[in-house]
Amino acid sequence: MVGDVRFWIRRGIAATAALAVALAVSTVTVTSSGAAVANKAKIDKSAVLRVGLPLTGQRGVFFDPSNSVLNPQARLWVDLIYDTMIHDTLDPKGAPGLASKWATPDPQTVQLTFQDTKFTDGEPFTSAAVKAAWERLLSSSVTTIPDEIKAITSMDVVDDHNLTVHLGKPLAKQWTDVTLRNSFWLGVPSPKAAQAGNLNSKPVGAGPYMFDSYQEGQTITLKRNPGYFNPKSVKLAGIQFIEEGAGAPSLAALQGGTVDLIGNLDTDAIDTVKSSGNLTVSSAPGTQVFDLSLCVTDPVFQNKKARQAMQYAIDRKGLNDAAMAGQGTPTILPLSPAHPFYNKSLEKTYSYNPKKAKALFKEAGVKPGAKITALVATNPPQPAMAEIVQSQLKALGYNVEITSSTNIPVDSLRLKPAIDFVGMDPTLFIFAFAPPAPTALNACGWKNDQVASLLEATKDASKSEGEIKAAWDKLQKIVLDESPVVFTVVAPLLAAETKKVKGIDVIYSIIGPSLRNIYMVK
Repeated sequence: MVGDVRFWIRRGIAATAALAVALAVSTVTVTSSGAAVANKAKIDKSAVLRVGLPLTGQRGVFFDPSNSVLNPQARLWVDLIYDTMIHDTLDPKGAPGLASKWATPDPQTVQLTFQDTKFTDGEPFTSAAVKAAWERLLSSSVTTIPDEIKAITSMDVVDDHNLTVHLGKPLAKQWTDVTLRNSFWLGVPSPKAAQAGNLNSKPVGAGPYMFDSYQEGQTITLKRNPGYFNPKSVKLAGIQFIEEGAGAPSLAALQGGTVDLIGNLDTDAIDTVKSSGNLTVSSAPGTQVFDLSLCVTDPVFQNKKARQAMQYAIDRKGLNDAAMAGQGTPTILPLSPAHPFYNKSLEKTYSYNPKKAKALFKEAGVKPGAKITALVATNPPQPAMAEIVQSQLKALGYNVEITSSTNIPVDSLRLKPAIDFVGMDPTLFIFAFAPPAPTALNACGWKNDQVASLLEATKDASKSEGEIKAAWDKLQKIVLDESPVVFTVVAPLLAAETKKVKGIDVIYSIIGPSLRNIYMVK
């Protein structure tokens, strides 16, 4: 994930990891004023929300979870057609979805109790249907199935509404915290529809919306499911996904009234949206943090004190204000405030202090006038961030020479710049802190065995929450001390919409806003 998660997906680099970002830990929340607005404006239950997104830009459209392709955008419609077992909420606890209850009696067991509901073709939603759907997935040729799903060893149907899932690894908490909150793989189709063999053209689920039509390369249209188990939560008559290219084409469609909502708004378009009288921006901190990967073998940054000097040299607030219109969150940590194990107290480790930065550079033997090479992706906001950092270091007497790249993964390893302007979130930490080989997130091969061990500990479901927190804290302290990476600003997750669109309370990295709770006012 360099500069922007989409960079990786477009080029097929670390595709499975990037997909995990989108479909797993990238949930973040925003404070919505929708409740207050609802008191003043009447909800339009006849409204059809029009969403602009690149339907075909990420390897195409699919509707059958057991015949999926690597298109994170598909989660938007798949979640609505099939629903998820657990719904994401403003807090990390989650709320009942198709699963009314869930439990993890041990690290390798997940117990689920299902809602008393039906598929949109009238077939009952049962434990047997869930088991059949997941067995069908595991026997499919889908290559992106996550390890925690592959870890299923058996499933026991207790009765029509209770299912026990047994795992071969201690990943039960991963299931309840992440896996059961999306339907990209674990969507449950009607057994009758699955047997008919045409789910990719006529999907049938038990979600809040049901499939209406698909015009290839143009539109996907869903309509309200009147039989949904929680009908009051469905506040739109339907949702239509309209093919619009990412970036400028989507923004133009929103400005022109062709669509009502777009996700993945570029930071350089924020002011444009805000200046429009009928449009607004929703934003939230995500889990991706922009950072400066420092080459520990480069003469400038071989000495740890020089790397620590960079921690003091960067004005993160100024960086956020100038490059991201203040929508990001300045930070020195790899874990963002959206992460459950974010530790605010660690933010005190470093602060903006140019005088201290100069002193540390001097102690490290880096003389004023030294040349510092830098590599930056061409997609926003990276070019702006690079220029700002260049200016901040120039004020200290150092010359940053910037090289732009449209292929960061290749150029990072080829050029090994002193500074790589990149970005990452926890799913990609292994490529930065414990890579099996140099990567764009660690082109010069920094290694620390203790950090690698701690990273493994954070994924161990057999450990208590306190032990996992301690592992994250220790890992971050070592990274802060060694400073192979200088973290700067949490990338904001942005959406833009007309002022008639309300209820945006969850935004996913890459994908855009969750549409489950969205409504429109008259």
